[in-house]
Amino acid sequence: IGAWGEWHSSSSGNVTADGGINDNSRRIFAALMQALPADRMLALRYASHKRALLGTAPLAPAQAFGALDRARVGFHDESFLQQKWGSEQTFDWYPGYITAEGPFVPSVEAFDSATRNTSLSCSELHSALASRRSDFINDVDGMALVQTGCAAEVRRRIGYRYRLIDSQLATRARPGQALTLSLTIANDGWGALFNPRRPQVLLQERTTRQVVRIDASIDLRAALPAPGATRTLDVALQVPTALASGSYDVLLALPDASPRLAAQSRYAVRLANDGLWRADLGANALMRSLDIGP
Repeated sequence: IGAWGEWHSSSSGNVTADGGINDNSRRIFAALMQALPADRMLALRYASHKRALLGTAPLAPAQAFGALDRARVGFHDESFLQQKWGSEQTFDWYPGYITAEGPFVPSVEAFDSATRNTSLSCSELHSALASRRSDFINDVDGMALVQTGCAAEVRRRIGYRYRLIDSQLATRARPGQALTLSLTIANDGWGALFNPRRPQVLLQERTTRQVVRIDASIDLRAALPAPGATRTLDVALQVPTALASGSYDVLLALPDASPRLAAQSRYAVRLANDGLWRADLGANALMRSLDIGP
């Protein structure tokens, strides 16, 4: 829609002359939402477009991750740091609105500093991305007017960055026994999960290398820590009744919820700890063992 697909300057009348929402853009938005799976999100070009389409009140925590359209819409708010035409950080409502919405929906920044009016320090850049709970950025090397040395921190902290601090689990169990896996996790990133995701606990027998996957019913979007926080979550498990006796390595998998993607390790969450990732299983080793016997 419009120049560069940026939802402004539309020669077909799909937005208003000043880049606002009209009946055409409402129909296009409705078609996009209908085409998406119900558990996936759309990033609109401007936060003001979401307000025009779905109401001016920011998303409430109780509405997050629900079926309402407003819970499924985030922002591709390109070049919000440039302070040029289209920037919404000059609007009085913008900082509070984007901060309230950020924990629950995707926030994308396609940064193009070459046309920015003023230079930007690393602390200003990092603070802005953190306050928005930014999940994606297109370019950190081409920031011509940004202070040198910002890129490494952006790469490390853009989106979520979950780090395992500790895990606790019994060392012995019987087939069919109920167990609790306790996980203490920190989020060193600026973002958080927004797509549905549930954990799996993997038991890999040390001799045969056979793997058993145990599904857990926790919605990780609500269970995992917010940016800058640490949280302990308890995962309830049921040891399979037919599980053979033996010694098992314990791993944690955080696969994509889509059946088409769940088995592909590149779509699984990799914890930010050295030496834990098992790409062959798409899982994170917990460095713990569980002995199964009568």
